[in-house]
Amino acid sequence: DRFFIDLRTEREHDAAHEAKLAALEAAGHPVVRIVMKSIDHIGQEFFRFEIATAVAGSILGINPFNQPDVEAAKIKTRELTAAFEKTGALPAEQPVVSADGVELYTDAQNAEELRKAGANGDLNSWIKAHLSRSGRGDYVALLAYIERDGDTIDAMQAMRLKLRDAKHLATCAEFGPRFLHSTGQAYKGGPDSGVFLQVTTDDSQDL
Repeated sequence: DRFFIDLRTEREHDAAHEAKLAALEAAGHPVVRIVMKSIDHIGQEFFRFEIATAVAGSILGINPFNQPDVEAAKIKTRELTAAFEKTGALPAEQPVVSADGVELYTDAQNAEELRKAGANGDLNSWIKAHLSRSGRGDYVALLAYIERDGDTIDAMQAMRLKLRDAKHLATCAEFGPRFLHSTGQAYKGGPDSGVFLQVTTDDSQDL
């Protein structure tokens, strides 16, 4: 369920990195190596991957230019903004658990299922119950709607790597809302094989 692409220039040689790629191949993962003459050729790789996306979509039998859930998201957004214009506030949500300044939200159906899986008054138990839903062939996505800087990138990647090593599953960490019109389409309209954890925060200055 993973496909690895190694992109480097002709002058770059890293024995340790090459050993990792060889280990991936030995484990049965597909690995593609792309060697550029120089970093100046990076622009052509953007073009290559745009074409590759269209070709992969054709092979998979999907329209890579379709946005199946965009209109549905727009309708939901209009409903929320209409409610805000009438009342001056968005619909209130209650966290299922709150501890040490951290609140966890989910809908009623998921809350019931997670309680059956062992979630209780402890924040960790809820996250553990949620992540336990992932199994072979699934992936875990950490989606952060927070400021994207060096510290938050490092923190998200550290969490992703811990999940990967603990669950032995494909993982990804992305920042919203930028991913919504790219990989977000796969998350919303793709196969039911993703387990998602969204990270949000209250801005210190509310616009």
